[in-house]
Amino acid sequence: MRDWGDSRFFVGHIHIGYKSSLPDWAVVQGFEALGYIPSILEKGYDYQPSRRRFYGVPGLYRTKPYGIEYRVPSNIWVQVPDCVEDATSVVTDIINKPKKFEEIWSKIDFAMVQDIIRTEMDCRGGNVTLEILRELRAELKAAPNE
Repeated sequence: MRDWGDSRFFVGHIHIGYKSSLPDWAVVQGFEALGYIPSILEKGYDYQPSRRRFYGVPGLYRTKPYGIEYRVPSNIWVQVPDCVEDATSVVTDIINKPKKFEEIWSKIDFAMVQDIIRTEMDCRGGNVTLEILRELRAELKAAPNE
């Protein structure tokens, strides 16, 4: 049993419905690298040092009959409409462009992605990994639907 102490957390799970040949874990990894970090964490909307120790660990999701429930973010991001639209756009691109996404997926350092989320590294300053993620995200966005 976890010792939550006096802490209680109000979360902002993201439910993603889709049908795709991509495995759920790959959609989650892609969303973390190309959506969660640049759309939410990098903009400073989801820093959560107290909660992250217990609940907001990278890669946390549940498979659902309709797709997945991504369980990493707190609820802060839902208050920022641009984050919701941006995150939706990234997931849509991942699902609608699976071949391009598979190509891009192989270029992502997922150990670094997890480290950025786990430590809430300051995402706003000249991080090379973040620059690469932004470039890969732009490449996915520019590709045609398959």
